[in-house]
Amino acid sequence: MPSDKERQKWDQYYASHHQVDEPENIRQFRDEFVGVVQSLLPEGGGLLEAGCGAGEQSLALAGTGAFDITLMDFSTQAIKLARQCFASRGLDAQFEVQDVSQPGKPEYDLVFNAGVLEHYSFDEQVDFLRGMASRSHNFVLVLVPNYHNYWYWLWRIQKSGQGGWPFGKEIPALDLAPVFDAAGLHYLGSAYLGASWTESFIGGMD
Repeated sequence: MPSDKERQKWDQYYASHHQVDEPENIRQFRDEFVGVVQSLLPEGGGLLEAGCGAGEQSLALAGTGAFDITLMDFSTQAIKLARQCFASRGLDAQFEVQDVSQPGKPEYDLVFNAGVLEHYSFDEQVDFLRGMASRSHNFVLVLVPNYHNYWYWLWRIQKSGQGGWPFGKEIPALDLAPVFDAAGLHYLGSAYLGASWTESFIGGMD
């Protein structure tokens, strides 16, 4: 279970977080991600973003009109912000304040998150995936930073050194298959997205 200190950290972060216009390279990444989900569920279906934060990925998916979206986070402020983001775009979703690492019911076709798993140890990742899988009767998908993306990690170190990284440690991995295996899940493979986003890391270096 997340500690009260961790909840407070994220409540504080999202309470001060505001909607901003995304640059084109991030919009391109979101379009790529939507394409991956559509390839898995060409007929649409029910989706859960588990550990959603402001729910940017879910916003992109909701814009297709093909999916029923639910967003979950243990931070009440994250869910509040996600509600505001959806309302500002006139999009519908369900919102739940819960810890996804706790088991749930298999109510969704796909459960996913972005930028979450890399902040946890191997055993914690396994617990997180099991919690996600307990809510899915089909797919589990995670987005993490690319271990091989040299420019991301240089940019990341610079941001940390400047005090501009509130997200904590990251534990990069070459392959998430061992985590999926340990969680009892059948690993289907990986895909690399966001090539244009990498250019922003290069451009963002001092």
